[in-house]
Amino acid sequence: MTVPTAIERNGEQLVVTALFSVNQSDFGITPLSGLGGAVQVANTLRVRMRLVARKA
Repeated sequence: MTVPTAIERNGEQLVVTALFSVNQSDFGITPLSGLGGAVQVANTLRVRMRLVARKA
């Protein structure tokens, strides 16, 4: 899976951010449902991440 990222250098830090969507069904996961189908979780999940690396 390729994820679009933004990389920023801020002094001694490296900051990587990403925002993307994945479908649970692409990984063989059936989205949860309850109360006889009255409550369902969407198949598509939005993922947001931020990684910060600092020089040791």
